[in-house]
Amino acid sequence: MTPGLPYRLAAVTSHPVQYQAPLFRQLAAHECIDLTVFYGDDRSVAGELDHDFGVRVQWDRPLLDGYRSIFLTRRAGAQGAIRRLAAEAGIVRYLWRGRFDAVFIHSYATRLSILAYLGALASRTPVLLRTESERLRPRRRSIEVLKELLLRPLLAVTAGVMVIGEANRKFYDYYGVGRNRQFFTPYSVDNDYFLSQRRLLEASRHERRLARGWADDITVVGFSGKLIPRKGADVLIDAVANLQDEGLRVGLLLIGEGRERPALEERGRARGLKWTVFAGFKDQSELAAYYTCADMFVLPSRFDSWGLVVNEAMVFGLPVLATTMVGASLDLIEQGANGYVYDVRDVHGLTGALRTLATRPEMRREFGRRSESIVQHYSYDACVRGILEGLHHVTGRACAPADAAARGEAET
Repeated sequence: MTPGLPYRLAAVTSHPVQYQAPLFRQLAAHECIDLTVFYGDDRSVAGELDHDFGVRVQWDRPLLDGYRSIFLTRRAGAQGAIRRLAAEAGIVRYLWRGRFDAVFIHSYATRLSILAYLGALASRTPVLLRTESERLRPRRRSIEVLKELLLRPLLAVTAGVMVIGEANRKFYDYYGVGRNRQFFTPYSVDNDYFLSQRRLLEASRHERRLARGWADDITVVGFSGKLIPRKGADVLIDAVANLQDEGLRVGLLLIGEGRERPALEERGRARGLKWTVFAGFKDQSELAAYYTCADMFVLPSRFDSWGLVVNEAMVFGLPVLATTMVGASLDLIEQGANGYVYDVRDVHGLTGALRTLATRPEMRREFGRRSESIVQHYSYDACVRGILEGLHHVTGRACAPADAAARGEAET
C-alpha cells in the first residue's frame, strides 16, 4: 500500500437500491476513494414484482450512473440455483485478484455476504460491515443462541462496522464490538434531491391539495410505506377516525401499495373516514408532490429496523411521529421538539399526539423547522466521512488528495 494513494474500496451488496446508489456516486466522486461495487444481481434494474407492494417496481432514478459496478449474475437470463451460486462465488475471485484496501459488505446474513466474507478472509482484505441489525425485537431463545455462536466470531474478524444509528450501535455493543471499531455512517436519503424537489413544488401546494379534496383548513396526516400488516396503517386509520369523530378537520394521505389495501379501505369506510386519499405506489420522482401536501407524518410500524421515509418527511419540514419499534425514532425524533414517539399499537397515544399537532399550527411549524435541522446531519456527506474514518483505521494510513501529493513531491 503506497501512502497517499486513494483507498481501493470494494462494495458488495445484493442489488442496486435507490437509497444506496447516490451514496456510491458520492464515494466514487471522492478523490480519496477508488470504488468498485459488486452486485449479486440486477433485479431492480431489470424490474421485478415486489410481493409486498404487489406491483412491478423499476425505480425511475438512475441506479448505476457515476460509479463502477459489476453484476455477478443477471436476473434477465434464466439460471438454475447451482449456476447462480457459482456466479455469486465469483466474488471470492474478484476480491482475491483485486488487491483492495477494504471490502464494504452490506449485511452478514445473505449467501452473497457470506461468500464475500470468505473472499475477504482468503485475500486478507479488511471487512467494513454495514447492516440494519438491531435488538429492538424479542427473538426466540434458539435464534439468540445461534446468533451468539455465529455472530460473535464473525464480528471478531470484522475490521470495522458502519453504525447507521443508535439501535444499530447497541446491537454492536451487545456483541462485543469495541467503539474503536465503530464508525458512524447514518442511514440517509438523498437530502439534496428531495430538497430541490420540495422547492420546485411548494408554490403549488394549495392547488394540489384542493385537487385531492383538502381545503386549507384540513390538517393532512401523511404515511408512506408498503400496505402490509407490519406497517401498522390500520392503527393510523383508527387514530385519524377518532379525531374526525371529535369534530376535527383532519385528513389522511396513504402513499404506497400492498395486499392490505382492500382491508384498509374497508376499515376506513366502516369508520366513516373522510378526506382520505390512497395514493398508491409512487416512484421517487413522484413523492415530493405528495409530501408537500402533508402537514405531519406518521410511521406507525409494528417493527422497522430504521424507516427511511422518516428521513424523507423531515427533509420536507414535517413533524414526525413513530412507534418505539421504529429504529429511526431513537435518532431522528426529539420528543416534544420535532415529533413524538409512542408505544406500538397505542391508538390512544397516537391519537393524543396527533390531536396536539392538529390543533396547534404554530407548533407544527416549529417542529418542522427542527426536523429540517436534525436531518441535515443524516446525510451522504456524513456517511462518506465515516467510511473514510473506517478506511483510515483498517489501513493505518491517511489518503492525501492527488493535488496535495503533487505539491508535496514538488516541495521535496
